[in-house]
Amino acid sequence: MKLPRKLSYSGTTFCDLTVLVGGLSRVQQLALLLSVLLILAIVFNYATAAGSVGESFYRLTRARLVVDISERGTVLPARVISIRSSISSNRAKLIWLLEEGDDVTKGDIIARFDSQPFEETLARAELAHVDAEAKLLNAEKGLLIHREESTAKNQAAARQRRIANLKADDQLEGSGKLQRLRIEQTANQLQREFLIAQAELQDFEELLLQGHVSNRERDKVADSYRNTQEKLSMARAELVNFEKYVWPTMVTEAELIKEAAELEFSRVKRTTAIEVRKWQSDVTRFKRELGRAEAALEKSKLDILACIISSPIDGVLLYKTLNMQGVKRKIQIGDAIWQGQTFMEIPDTTDFIVETGIREVDVATLQSGMPATVVLDAFPDNTLRAVLDKIDVVAHEDEGASYVQKYTARINLLQKFAGIHSGMSASIKVVARDIESALVIPPGALIYRGTDIIVRLRKGDALVERVVRLGASNDKWAEVSSGLEEGDVVQIGQP
Repeated sequence: MKLPRKLSYSGTTFCDLTVLVGGLSRVQQLALLLSVLLILAIVFNYATAAGSVGESFYRLTRARLVVDISERGTVLPARVISIRSSISSNRAKLIWLLEEGDDVTKGDIIARFDSQPFEETLARAELAHVDAEAKLLNAEKGLLIHREESTAKNQAAARQRRIANLKADDQLEGSGKLQRLRIEQTANQLQREFLIAQAELQDFEELLLQGHVSNRERDKVADSYRNTQEKLSMARAELVNFEKYVWPTMVTEAELIKEAAELEFSRVKRTTAIEVRKWQSDVTRFKRELGRAEAALEKSKLDILACIISSPIDGVLLYKTLNMQGVKRKIQIGDAIWQGQTFMEIPDTTDFIVETGIREVDVATLQSGMPATVVLDAFPDNTLRAVLDKIDVVAHEDEGASYVQKYTARINLLQKFAGIHSGMSASIKVVARDIESALVIPPGALIYRGTDIIVRLRKGDALVERVVRLGASNDKWAEVSSGLEEGDVVQIGQP
């Protein structure tokens, strides 16, 4: 494609201008010349600033490209404090309310509940608390006494066990063996006496034969011999009996004594432990009762304190609309409020945000922390710095346009002044991208052909079509990401 030889301006050629000027007076020609020079200077300055090289051409340059998203929004309080009842039931009824719409300061009393039901509960809780304390004190004293008694019983049982063990050990190792030794000693003595008596009897038998002793004397010695023999037999039988019966009995008896002492000691330990555990259980039970009594007492005190509602912040008092017996209405004196039920609200009038809706096509390009500007309709000359705080993850349908999904966004104001009021309308711009040095092209130079974006690039006296790729864009400029270079000249506004 060849470029035209003559440059046209608004459909009039320079030849036509020459004919036109020739028909004017010299003064008129001079005035017209000055006007044309002035127009050309203005056009040249504009073209130079815009990177243009002519009426229908543009030279690509690098410039700052700001991509922002514009929306409308509404000024709202940064936070709204809900006033809820912390009374543990719905027995309390409202007996006084501050007027709705009144300005309140932090700490101001804004509502009162009837405290009479909770004062009666408090009196009962105090009595129950005193009773629980007395029971616990008695149980703790009883536990202390039974511990001391248990210690004494265990010590006594331990002493008895020790005595029984000593007695058994004596029977096995002491007196029992000594008794056996005495029986053996007696048998040995009688054995010696028997041998002596036997020898003496033999001597008297010979003396009787020789006539030196009488039969009476010999019978007397024989009688002594028989006595000694009988005693020896008895001693030997007693030793056999001791070994066979007495000693095993003593051993068994000693073992039974030890076993009985050990069983008694174990019984005393178990009994005392059971008694102590019983008292410990009583102490634990009364501690729980005291804990419940203390909790009930504290709850009653808190309920009484909760009967007076104070404002937690500075703001404006608003009543909530509640469902009262099937009828939706605002609260009033005499209403019973459930625990945790919000019945008032106080918007914070010292801090504001701007709430807006972001189109679903723009949500993906935005994120928290992006800079923004806000212009209030009431103050069009005051541009406020702001920042995008957050965007909801659930969309809502735009009331002004059917089938348009928007996501509620919160804009935090970085600049504020006293004239801001809740409910004001505002224009918002969120800076999605800010490119310091982008290769920019005006939208008028772009030709959309199917899926391709084409420009007509000047090469000498010819125009060459070139496919380009674009990056970020706004309503004035588009970023060229590939296909062109800085200094290239493209045609603008031609079919």
